[in-house]
Amino acid sequence: MIDLIPKPLILKEGYGAFFINSTVKAFCDKKILPTISKLFYDEVAKILGFQIATAKESEAQLKFLIAEDLKEEEYKIEITSESATVWVSGQGGAVNAVSTLKQLFSMGLIKSASYLSAPAVFIHDKPFYEMRGLLLDVSRHFFTKDEVKRLLNRMADYKLNTFHWHLTDNQGWRVEIKKYPELTKAGAERSGSQWLAWGKPNAKDDIPRAGFYTQKDITEIVAYAKDLNIMVIPEIDMPGHFASALTAYPELSCDGKGFSEIPLSYLEGNLNGVACLGSEKIYEFTYAVIDELVKLFPAPYFHIGGDEVFKRNWKNCPHCQETIKAHGLDGELGLHGFFNNRVATHLKKNGKRMICWNEVLKCGGILKDIVAQYWTPLRDKHAETALNAGRKIIVSKHSSFYFDMPHAYVGLNRTYNFKVEDINLTNDEGGILGITGALWTEWVKDEDRLNFQLFPRLFALAETGWTCPKQKDYKSFLKRLPYHLSVLKGDLVTFAPKEIWDKRDLKGMAKFLKADAHYEYNKIKRETRNEKHEGN
Repeated sequence: MIDLIPKPLILKEGYGAFFINSTVKAFCDKKILPTISKLFYDEVAKILGFQIATAKESEAQLKFLIAEDLKEEEYKIEITSESATVWVSGQGGAVNAVSTLKQLFSMGLIKSASYLSAPAVFIHDKPFYEMRGLLLDVSRHFFTKDEVKRLLNRMADYKLNTFHWHLTDNQGWRVEIKKYPELTKAGAERSGSQWLAWGKPNAKDDIPRAGFYTQKDITEIVAYAKDLNIMVIPEIDMPGHFASALTAYPELSCDGKGFSEIPLSYLEGNLNGVACLGSEKIYEFTYAVIDELVKLFPAPYFHIGGDEVFKRNWKNCPHCQETIKAHGLDGELGLHGFFNNRVATHLKKNGKRMICWNEVLKCGGILKDIVAQYWTPLRDKHAETALNAGRKIIVSKHSSFYFDMPHAYVGLNRTYNFKVEDINLTNDEGGILGITGALWTEWVKDEDRLNFQLFPRLFALAETGWTCPKQKDYKSFLKRLPYHLSVLKGDLVTFAPKEIWDKRDLKGMAKFLKADAHYEYNKIKRETRNEKHEGN
């Protein structure tokens, strides 16, 4: 069995194997040469200690060719005992083909060797969903450029092509905006965290949290991702989840007071961290932020959040009530929709399409080209109606794709076996752009914890996004998984152990929510330490 993840569309095993050694010569079409050189030739050289020699196409045994009839992310690979040939139409297919070649040649496991070998095989492969994404929240806990790049590398290795970068929230503003410098002075530092659980709002540590990305950092990471065929979509959360901005610029709040410091409690930030939509100041601010950021992110999408917007401040705000009356809006829901449409229109002028979380569909009357990202745990009939009416949907269903949740709740099988039909959606008209896993970081303070939450669920996410649903098989996936776990182990990357992947534990989930969000991680780490101690 060939242990590829995600599973290809067509795979036919042959006889024999192809070897890359000092005698092999390679040819690559110049259109994709930069990608192949960086992602394959250079990686092979690190293992073998020499660069593969190049030659004319007719003299090469290893070939990377252009096939114009293939779609952007589609590729073909044919390996015999005498040659290996790859066909793609451009960079996207080249990146995806390389991710498969690296698995075929077992490059993830081999650090040094005199040759590499891959089994004879024919593969024709293309993605089921256009968008296959992962969200990283850097507001609650900040991650460095190098940590983000390592995550992007893992994503590319498994054909994930969208990085949803949650840059702002109540607990931190992580991107430089030159017109509003206080956002990263007052809005990017807090004195501690509500560290134990959602149900323990008073359990706060005194460890300062800080960090942000300069615009130069953003440009560097976006370029790095582009080389990996990964589109970066920024999320600037508004008008709720806005406390960090209100700490920096209190005049954007309904009472003009904002926050004296970033709220550490999740509850306090959510209830009061809402912008005043009855003042033109918020539109001036929003447009200025967008105008700076659209220059840094070439993706055609821009996410503004829009979830969990508590509207009680608007009920008591004379400016908000005046705006509702002046524009004939349907109360506070109408005011929220009014804001969404104004921002979407401004984004459209900048060549961007707006994404919001699916709660905005309750507003009614929002522009049809606004994309809804469906996350909420309970059934959302608004999302079903919107999809049937032609609106585009991204699926991030809480019970399958929220990787901040314990493995005891979002088990590996729940991620892998997800079907859009299970939430009363259908992709018959191609209305579902794709799926995105989400890693919120209220309780994820470092890269080790990040990896524990992500793996091996990221592999299941990748196959669910890439592979045709009719071809998916969980038992087959589990049989292919050991190689990929061995790669993680060889790279000293933490992952959740097998015994908790699919162990449903509702009592544990209750503990996570009410008492200790770290119970699962700490238990496993303690057991690991004990095993090492006993082994000594």
